[in-house]
Amino acid sequence: MAFVSSLDKDTHKFTFLKSTYVLCKTALKRGLTQGLALFCQTCEVVENITDLLEKEPRDRVSSQIRYLAMITIDELWWAPCPRALGHLHKASRAAPSTIVQLSLLCPCSLVENVLEGKTKSLLSACFSSVLLLPSEREMPYHSASLYTKTLKALDTMLRTVVLSFPASSVSKELQDIFEMLLDFTKSERKVVQDRAVGRIGVLTPLLSNYSTLKASVSFGRDDSGRVSPEDISVPVMGRLVGRLILFRYAKEQASYSAFHALFSLVEFFYKSRPRDESDQLTWEVVTTSSLCSLSIRDCTQAFGKYLHSSERTDVILEAISAMRDDSILDKEVPSSMLDVVIEDPDFWLTDPPKTVNCILENLPCITTESGCKKVESLFLLMTNEYSSAVVIGLCEMALQGDSAVQELWDTLSFTPMILDKVITEFATLLLHQWCDPPREGTSTFHRSPSLEHTDWEAFDDEPHIWRDQGHLNEVTAFLMLEVLVRLSERAEMAKKIEAFLPSMMKILEVGSEDEKLKVVVVLRNVLRQLKKSKISSIAVALVGKIVPLFDSECSQLRELALCLLRDLLRSVVSRDERKMRREVQSAVIPLLFRVNDQYAGVAKSFSNGSSSGTCCRKSGCGSLENAC
Repeated sequence: MAFVSSLDKDTHKFTFLKSTYVLCKTALKRGLTQGLALFCQTCEVVENITDLLEKEPRDRVSSQIRYLAMITIDELWWAPCPRALGHLHKASRAAPSTIVQLSLLCPCSLVENVLEGKTKSLLSACFSSVLLLPSEREMPYHSASLYTKTLKALDTMLRTVVLSFPASSVSKELQDIFEMLLDFTKSERKVVQDRAVGRIGVLTPLLSNYSTLKASVSFGRDDSGRVSPEDISVPVMGRLVGRLILFRYAKEQASYSAFHALFSLVEFFYKSRPRDESDQLTWEVVTTSSLCSLSIRDCTQAFGKYLHSSERTDVILEAISAMRDDSILDKEVPSSMLDVVIEDPDFWLTDPPKTVNCILENLPCITTESGCKKVESLFLLMTNEYSSAVVIGLCEMALQGDSAVQELWDTLSFTPMILDKVITEFATLLLHQWCDPPREGTSTFHRSPSLEHTDWEAFDDEPHIWRDQGHLNEVTAFLMLEVLVRLSERAEMAKKIEAFLPSMMKILEVGSEDEKLKVVVVLRNVLRQLKKSKISSIAVALVGKIVPLFDSECSQLRELALCLLRDLLRSVVSRDERKMRREVQSAVIPLLFRVNDQYAGVAKSFSNGSSSGTCCRKSGCGSLENAC
């Protein structure tokens, strides 16, 4: 109480932790926990412990604060609730000493009261306070000894925490704990990685023996307190397996802990996952000393047999991410894991969009030549088998900003086979999207010509990439056009624009005004970068598609269409003069109607087109000037 009421908490923090520990421990031994939950809530015990851990210096172990915090938390989790004590008294009218013995078997009351909703923040503070400390070699002898004692207290507390979770929440709580520890395994400091893997190694044996261990501490609970391995579902399991394989074969200090954690997971999978007769042989292989000699490939294949499809995808993502992770020194490990994927893509590549997005995010950041080649090989495989997913992934990356897309296309430019495949599929998707009229059932949304100003919240009712069989939804289709605008600004992409001409022609016929506006911008960007001889034949084919745009209700589209027409006329070479003259004649009357356009920009564009008569005469297309 002195600590709670004091403004100078540093003076009383040691006594506070020690007193709270003694109080909880004594109450548990004597069976006098009535009102303990109210005391903890009134004094904000959990919040104060969390605050003390967060304020402890991370560069040294100078006091027993961490150790006292761990053992106090352990006692809090073991303290039985009044309801559980009621069960104890009903179960035995014997002497108080008997009640005390029984109460030791009845954990977890304050979890449902004082600790509810605070577990994650409390454990996060515990992990940060201990795992981020300097290595033992950097500590003085007395500090290293205290650190070892604190780490053991942390492990004991973690076991108590896991075994104390109610049956209804054990999976979610385990998920949160493993996610926190996995984040620490990605630290740049080796000692932090080793400690995090070690704590995973402490927890994984509990999974396979959960029902047995739970039964030994579940006195006074109802049947819902019994949890078997089949009842435990941790979505992060794939990431966990992938990360542990990386450390198991990385020849780091964490290899030993990772090995034992993987061994425990195999036992858990064998008990909790469906299996056939062939699994018995696999089980015998991985549960003997031969597990020590399994190659990276064999280990990856063995675990893949037990993992769900989504978990196998997470293993792939971990391997890809490890290629760019400087803390994973041995790149041969993730490379060998990806070899298994490439050799059996039908089994492993069950979520193409997720895998493609991971490749696109990580490929520009991989620094080793061998790593780039391996991931590019996987990407080429994905492009050949799931080209639509690759294109959609590229489009979605546009939402991350220009720099990400720019860097990615720079990377793809060095792999012509992949780039050509992606461009072909990109053009095919666009063409198919607008070639099957009409697109019934789609809604009309307000979309800005610029991606940064587009109101994406308007698309919340269309969460899926595909609106129906073979058609993209409105969001993705419009996003693809935005990406095409950006690609058209690049010289190397402009040279490949012919692949997109059929789809752009179709959009100019049946697309919305927003979509037509995008296409006009693309065409203008391309014309600036191609040689006149290349543009000339394209120009003749485009004129007939541009003229109807002069009647658009969108003034910006009318203006850009006039500017595009002017650019097309300037691009005609002698071999196409006769064809262009015939096409331009059909544009004369629509142009005259726009001389006095209400929108000044349109009239100005018309005037500029008129003043370019010299260019038209030189190309033999003076029809426009004569009409003016």
